[in-house]
Amino acid sequence: MKKFIIILGALFIMLSFSKETFSQEKPIQLALFNPVQIFPENESIAGLRISLLYGKNRNVTGID
Repeated sequence: MKKFIIILGALFIMLSFSKETFSQEKPIQLALFNPVQIFPENESIAGLRISLLYGKNRNVTGID
């Protein structure tokens, strides 16, 4: 019974960490326009995105 609880707990911990938890979100993005920016448009930004003319990213969480 003790092994079952340990295995169940380990399985719960492994499943609780999804791919989104380990995603590589960048903290800041500076852009002049779409090709001229620090990170490419398929990266997510979690923090601050400053676009002088036009910037494009997959997902922005924070201040845009």
